[in-house]
Amino acid sequence: MEFTIPINPASKKNSLRLVKNQKTGQQYILPSKQAAQYEKDSGWFIKAPREPIDYPVRLTAHFYRATRHNVDVANLLQALQDALKKHGVIEDDNYKIIAEVICKCSVDKEHPRTEVKLEPLQETATQENGTPLLYYIRTRQYLDHMLPIINRLPGCVIVEPAVREYAFEKGLEPEPAQTRQAIKEILKTFDGYVVVGCAMDLERLPDRKGILVNHGVGQTFGNRHRAFPGGEGRENAILFLEPNKRAADKSKEAYPDTRVEIVGCPKLDAWYNRVKIVSSPPVVAISFHWDMVLTPENRSAWRYYKSILPELVNKKSYKLIGHGHPAIFAQLEREYGRLGIPAVKHFDEVLARADLYAVDHSSTLYEFAATDRPVLVLNAPWYRREIEWGLRFWEFADVGLQVDDPRDLHEAILRALKDPPEVKARRREIIKQLYPHLGKATELATKAILKLPPYKLHVPFSICVPWKPTPERTPIYEWIKAFYEKHLPEAEIVIGTDDSMPANRAKMRNRAVDQAKHDVIAIVDADVLIHPDDLRNLVKDIKGLVKYNRSTRLNEEATARILKGPKEWPQITRRDIQRTSTRRPRGGLFALNKSLFYELGGFDERFQGWGCEDSAFVSKAQARGCVYWRDIRAFHFFHISEAPAVWDTRLENEEYRRNHELFEEIKQKEEI
Repeated sequence: MEFTIPINPASKKNSLRLVKNQKTGQQYILPSKQAAQYEKDSGWFIKAPREPIDYPVRLTAHFYRATRHNVDVANLLQALQDALKKHGVIEDDNYKIIAEVICKCSVDKEHPRTEVKLEPLQETATQENGTPLLYYIRTRQYLDHMLPIINRLPGCVIVEPAVREYAFEKGLEPEPAQTRQAIKEILKTFDGYVVVGCAMDLERLPDRKGILVNHGVGQTFGNRHRAFPGGEGRENAILFLEPNKRAADKSKEAYPDTRVEIVGCPKLDAWYNRVKIVSSPPVVAISFHWDMVLTPENRSAWRYYKSILPELVNKKSYKLIGHGHPAIFAQLEREYGRLGIPAVKHFDEVLARADLYAVDHSSTLYEFAATDRPVLVLNAPWYRREIEWGLRFWEFADVGLQVDDPRDLHEAILRALKDPPEVKARRREIIKQLYPHLGKATELATKAILKLPPYKLHVPFSICVPWKPTPERTPIYEWIKAFYEKHLPEAEIVIGTDDSMPANRAKMRNRAVDQAKHDVIAIVDADVLIHPDDLRNLVKDIKGLVKYNRSTRLNEEATARILKGPKEWPQITRRDIQRTSTRRPRGGLFALNKSLFYELGGFDERFQGWGCEDSAFVSKAQARGCVYWRDIRAFHFFHISEAPAVWDTRLENEEYRRNHELFEEIKQKEEI
């Protein structure tokens, strides 16, 4: 929606009027006569929509004033927003509707006016199968890798405040600035796939929701550090987009159930087959990684080479520019400035300007080489030649000439600028392996995303509760049941009962599962409370038998307080806790498919009373290698228990001893 108000913009707060009510004597403030007239006259030029706008929009306003008098742009904007509200363009001028503002003020004596544009904030784009996409961008280097995919497959874009300006520079229109807590909540509740650039961001997502765009080249260091392919903390991914087979193999080995696609490096597509004429004199970019103290090879070589740089600054045979990893660039920028070396913040500018790239260790080494230009590999004494990590250390370290001594750097630069044929041939051979899809990476990444099945935020499932009424447990059962009904509308709650004496929980659970209408089931004891988000994550894309690994028992006072309160997630403090166990409890909660439940034979109904039926069921699943423990806490409400008060004396309990003997007998007969 665009229109022009061809009258001189008025300020809302300049020349405010103090007016006195003649009847009551009360004083009050009115806008200036000019502002009031502006609000009235603007209605002649504003064509209101049929219904006022009640959704988030971006307001762009260009004020052309007839004079050069100083004026507060915020006051001009307020007057415009009041006019838009008065004449039915917007329902209100609060932040939920005017979610983003772009304004500018100029002078035009002949034609004063206000040019107005209202546009909906970018809608969440969807895959062909209807699943929305959200791109979460925390740093500018992640944006560089994801931008080609965003342009090909648009979606909702959320960036951290530090990246917002850079996103606009790149032509994106991210959602309005959010607090970190707000971003966290959006990522948690977004009903679709979220595309991220690193494993740390995956950890913010609900189970198996993320698409990880690998921003590196596949370098690893013999461990499962989360920064590298195959590292820890990537369980929440549904798709890995990898640059090459090496990185893909690492991800497949660590996460065999997660889809992996080799697509290359999307950000390099724009540089494929681009010819750069060598500058005169040639431009040499030197760059350093940050000190990631994980292994000696992760450390920066900056302090080893910085003393030689002053000798290179005024060389006539080439011009030096300085770059660095974002985590160290602020420090390097100061040092480069002191030395008189122009500092280049963005690697895109390095790609545009440099004829040779010298760097210690970074995926940018191979990204620059992929443009078919020479590189220099800067070694340091702490980079151990006897340790083979592959890629930069040392299988593909010969992607360019290597420098071991800073005193040799100048001669190495001169030789590298000539790009010897044998070095060029080796470089091209390496790049062919590391980036097998140059020029096609964005297309392949897009296709891989489009192949994903439709995403479901909430999977329908059945909560199966074994239940036998007792006076002390009934209030707990009723509260927890009402809580789940309120907060898990997608789940059906099935109650399994049995009148046997002593109680037969195995039979109760089996009966509840038999009645369940959904294939995905969560068997939850009647005195156990699990957070709704944790239950939803447990049952999503479920494979095998999923268990929790932390059990917290609430004390009597906390239980009584919760039962008297609303059916909302309770605030629990340390004083509310009787004890906590991290021993991977066998009972309390079981999440699995009904098909697996029946394959395991269900719960053995020969167990009566308290104990061991849980252990027997879990042991059968463990024998198949299909038990998965998740970092989830279960809260047990206080009640008088039929279990022994002290765990170490459980064999003195007749019911438990009988069940334990049955469990041992089953194991000896190799039924498990």
